[in-house]
Amino acid sequence: FVNSQVDGVIAVSYAVRDTCIAEGLHPDRCFVAHNGLDLERFMDRRPIDLGFVRRAEHMLLAVGRLDWQKDYPTMLRCVSELVKRGLDVELVVLGEGSKENTELLTGLCSELNIRTRVRWMGWQPDVAGWMHAADVLVHSAADEAHPLVLIEVLASGLPVVATAAGGSPE
Repeated sequence: FVNSQVDGVIAVSYAVRDTCIAEGLHPDRCFVAHNGLDLERFMDRRPIDLGFVRRAEHMLLAVGRLDWQKDYPTMLRCVSELVKRGLDVELVVLGEGSKENTELLTGLCSELNIRTRVRWMGWQPDVAGWMHAADVLVHSAADEAHPLVLIEVLASGLPVVATAAGGSPE
């Protein structure tokens, strides 16, 4: 209904544009404008003190709000599998969510016996600094319009493992 009422739509990715068109918006009325970013801090790899001490040989980093779109349960199951295979890893999560989602995820960590392998850091002001401290960024999104964190991690030079959800391939 909405698509038939608007003069045009500006989408943040081609994936979002494709969804709008699939839902009935005429292609001539849908435009893409990617979000702008200042990437200089991500490219500057000078170390900074985060006040953080690693507990494992390999530090995996996840950045994003704690909700269903980011599919943290799958990520936590993967961390559990890595630990079972004998890899010394810890997952550091930057982001916040509702009390309900946070409790669900921390409960899953306990079920998977990885509570000491996952560190919930909440919102952090210097994502670039965390990227420079990590060994790999993991992004397990099930649904994603245009993941700014993937653009940032590419600028930082940190290796990334990500799903191909939504605008991620762009």
